[in-house]
Amino acid sequence: MSLIRLGAVSKRFDGRQVLRKVFFRLDAGDRVGLIGNNGSGKTTVLRMILEHDEPSEGQIEVDEGLRLGYFSQFSELSGDRSIEDVLHDLFTLIKTTEARLRQTENLLSQEPEGDELNQLLKQYDSLMAEVDAQGGWTYQHRIDTVLSKLGFSDTHRTLPIDQLSGGWRNRAALAKILLEAPDVLLLDEPTNFLDLDGLSWLEGWLHRFRGAVILVSHDRDFLDRVVTRVVEIENYRLQDYQGGFVDYIQKKRVRTKQLERQFRFEEELLAFEAEAIQDRRDAATDPSASLNRRLANIKKEMAPREVDTIVTAIYRGLRPPDDLCKVDQISKNYGAGALFKGLAFELHREWWARRAHRAARIARGRGRGGQPPRRPAAGRDPGRCAPCGRAAPTGAPGSVHPGLSGYRAAPACCPRAGWPTIPATAAGQDHLVAPAAPERPRAAGRLGAATRTRAAVHPRIIGQARAVWTSILTSRR
Repeated sequence: MSLIRLGAVSKRFDGRQVLRKVFFRLDAGDRVGLIGNNGSGKTTVLRMILEHDEPSEGQIEVDEGLRLGYFSQFSELSGDRSIEDVLHDLFTLIKTTEARLRQTENLLSQEPEGDELNQLLKQYDSLMAEVDAQGGWTYQHRIDTVLSKLGFSDTHRTLPIDQLSGGWRNRAALAKILLEAPDVLLLDEPTNFLDLDGLSWLEGWLHRFRGAVILVSHDRDFLDRVVTRVVEIENYRLQDYQGGFVDYIQKKRVRTKQLERQFRFEEELLAFEAEAIQDRRDAATDPSASLNRRLANIKKEMAPREVDTIVTAIYRGLRPPDDLCKVDQISKNYGAGALFKGLAFELHREWWARRAHRAARIARGRGRGGQPPRRPAAGRDPGRCAPCGRAAPTGAPGSVHPGLSGYRAAPACCPRAGWPTIPATAAGQDHLVAPAAPERPRAAGRLGAATRTRAAVHPRIIGQARAVWTSILTSRR
């Protein structure tokens, strides 16, 4: 059951925020250590519980009839009475009960009879029970124990309080609070004026205390040995940690790491949102010339190349023949110089994706036609027509695509329908035929199938040559 409750409490002093929307519950038997930086609001929390100060917002609930005992580091008793007399005043009720008990004893000593005797005996039993409940038999011992443990000598006990130093008056105030035995102790720096013996005794006394405690202290060892919860005022709020001060340190480290990770995540998210907001702002304004150029370049890079469209169309609506292309003994000269000679390769449908990249590699080069072509083995048939398989003698007149001088697709002997008709010209001696037993080309490179397919008609094969290759690849269904 909670004894004290703080609900959404905020506190400001002259416009300065001290607490913001704090929540707190103190249960019976709790020993809470309240910690925080100087000026963070520790004493303010205690003063609001005592109703010495009002919260700016929220509410504080204290159980009705709850007895609170408050000790401050600035608490000092004063007056011309001794500390022992002041402490005896705390037990006035017990002394009154004891006086009635002695009076009853005197009446019984007069040897009453009959009903009077019975009435006195009942009264005596009731007063004895009342003294037991009030601890009347031990209050003098408790006074002596507290004063001696806090360091008071016999001389200090009998001196007027005003003649004591500030430190002793502070100890006198602490002794008075402890002997009052309230339901809840609010202790603000109780160890400042205590020696080691007094500190050790106070620690044991708090362990035996049956009420609840809120303890404000900078003594970490004392906190660790006494409290069962640590509440830290951090960033105007209360952070609750179960256990002693050592437990608080360990749990605080874990929480700090979690907050750091959360902060980094939120920082990145904030940067992303800021960039998105800026992008939206930029989009809402007239774009500059540089942004237009940048946008055009992006669109250009994203636009599909022509070869991608061709190959995609082939795979969508065309089932190519088994023998896509067979080439043998193709040569090309530029003026007196030979670009390549004896070019030979073949493309089949079942390994089109694997071999297409090889065909494209042959077209690469630094102005020299790419890598040297493979030559047919010595003694082989000089070549046959790819569509019909007829022998095609080297140098036989062939068909040449109009406007494509120097590239013959097939000899004029080919009667097979479905292949492109290419009219003959007098330019060049090259022809596109298949070897009788073509040598298997080397394995294709390790590029992906999609990359090899896009490279089937190499980008450097442009213009009319590209049109012929496209026509050959797409002509037969």
